[in-house]
Amino acid sequence: MTAARSKRKIVFVCTGNTCRSPMAQTILKKMLKEGGLSETFSVASCGIAPELAAPLNPEAAEALRGAGYRPPSHRAKGWSSSFEKSDALVLTMTRTQKRALPFPNVFSLGELTDGKDVLDPYGGTAEDYRRTLAQLEAQLGILYREVLAKS
Repeated sequence: MTAARSKRKIVFVCTGNTCRSPMAQTILKKMLKEGGLSETFSVASCGIAPELAAPLNPEAAEALRGAGYRPPSHRAKGWSSSFEKSDALVLTMTRTQKRALPFPNVFSLGELTDGKDVLDPYGGTAEDYRRTLAQLEAQLGILYREVLAKS
């Protein structure tokens, strides 16, 4: 009998944990489920400077819903020092956020995909949130195909 292999953790980080990182978490969870990798990876999100327990931004929820995702029941969480000591893959939305978390397991999402920071829709229009969602889908598609599915 072999021991169960523990899931590899992926943590998305943005500023407030109400828009980009929970959107990324939702998108990647669906990709992993559809690709049969949900038993291999666990996905979480947090913010560098969140308003703790704030709900998912309504515009982010609507963008997810409009693209066929089920918006999560979400409350903003902050960065945990446990991520620094873990083997989690930590993915920030921007290079600036990456610089705020100078640990070996931290990368910007763009760094592993198309080289672009994820647009911040906070305070913007519904179209801004849809644009950010489309960008996340594209970048996470690259991450899934080029990194996760091959590991």
